[in-house]
Amino acid sequence: TQRNILRDSGFTDLILLRDADAAGEEAAQKEAFELSASFFHVQIAHLPTGKDPAEATLEEVTRAIDNANICTVDYSQRCLGT
Repeated sequence: TQRNILRDSGFTDLILLRDADAAGEEAAQKEAFELSASFFHVQIAHLPTGKDPAEATLEEVTRAIDNANICTVDYSQRCLGT
């Protein structure tokens, strides 16, 4: 449903910002793959280790977004470049 809302809103470029831990990275990888397969251009932003978006400073979020990695999907269903 969320993908359809994004698509219907005209968005094509997305940046994912998840918790900076193993679970957040795994979730970002899964989402990036699914969104890329739905023809979105996806980047994954990385916060400092242990931070989550709710507690990150504006500077940390800005730096993470500015340095986001482009997601390139390979045939093993992984998002490369993150």
